[in-house]
Amino acid sequence: MVIKNTDIKLKINFDILLPAICWHDVWISSQKPKNIVQFMYFQAIEGKKSASMFELEAKKEKTQDIIEEAKNLEKIISPEINLEKILSQEQEENNTKVDLSQLINMLDHLSLTPSGVSKEEQITQTLKRYLMSYGAQVLLEGEQRKNIVIDIPATESYASLRPVGLNAHIDTTSHNPTILRVNRDMIEAEGVGGNAGLDDMAGVAVIMEAVRVLCSNNIGHRRIRLIFTAEEESGFVGARELVGSRNYAEFLKELYLLITIDGHLYMEDDMARRGKDYPLAVKFLNFGGDKQNDYRYKAVFDAAKSVTDRKDLPKEFSFSAGDEQAFKDIDGLYIAHFRANYSDPHHGRIDSIKTKDLIDLTQWLVNILINLSQPELGIYANSSKGKGMLAPEEHVQVNEVIE
Repeated sequence: MVIKNTDIKLKINFDILLPAICWHDVWISSQKPKNIVQFMYFQAIEGKKSASMFELEAKKEKTQDIIEEAKNLEKIISPEINLEKILSQEQEENNTKVDLSQLINMLDHLSLTPSGVSKEEQITQTLKRYLMSYGAQVLLEGEQRKNIVIDIPATESYASLRPVGLNAHIDTTSHNPTILRVNRDMIEAEGVGGNAGLDDMAGVAVIMEAVRVLCSNNIGHRRIRLIFTAEEESGFVGARELVGSRNYAEFLKELYLLITIDGHLYMEDDMARRGKDYPLAVKFLNFGGDKQNDYRYKAVFDAAKSVTDRKDLPKEFSFSAGDEQAFKDIDGLYIAHFRANYSDPHHGRIDSIKTKDLIDLTQWLVNILINLSQPELGIYANSSKGKGMLAPEEHVQVNEVIE
């Protein structure tokens, strides 16, 4: 590196270089980074710090030649770098990460809250308490089969964009308020006869953690419309009443995309519940025949790239039997339906979910919400130059944001 650097006119004095390297090792070995940000910081400044240490020791010996040599070595070992930019990028990436402890705590709280069919009052109050700190606005509560619809405000730059909807149902079949335990790589209901109600408390927890990640870290996002439906287990009753109501159907028609989350872990032989697992699985509804060229479709697939190295994910599937079947009757409503990844028997007395599958699903959702909100990321950059995949009604608004 020194030989190729034509900007530094330096005759190397190896008698000086060797102790300089030793001082570098002394400094770096004394540092104990507590997280990835500190680690990156130490990597970026190790040359500068060790050279400064070397210069300090040289001053004690009052050896001017060594002092000047140390200063030159500092330039070589630690060339000009934008440390602030490195740390900012690293911190931003960390801020978008799902917090496993927060996710499990949310799921545990939900599993301890009664939520049987027609007994959704407590769970709606629990969700409201969590969401109020994010400036949540309740649009509908209790009038339609105990459905609750809540808007999370957009960050300022994206306030003009249409909202994205997130849906999970808040009723369960045979849920007994239950403590969860993390057993190796599984999250399971505690005790004999325990039932955590993961159908669909897993979906609710995923949505709540995704909202927390965005709002707690002030990450740019569209308005997020949370649609928690009641009596799904009785035949999508809550969702059907939303769709059938002239007043409340507008909550759905306004959406740019509706993401619904429900259903057991998708498997290669899905009806037989066996074969290869696909923890990132999606079914698209109302997209038409050219979905591959739709911005929303691209956002969903691109968001999985940083979650998994598997080339076969996300996996598209065809069969589903949840609220999405009612919502698809809204003309022009684009729907991406995800599996919630809980294990069978999801209507039995004991249910479980793989920890990694829960994390990956949540991170996928976070990434999708970021992609949908910030088209300058990834493949969505520069739509004004013809590279974007934006829907026609979004072009002007999004380009204004980018510029």
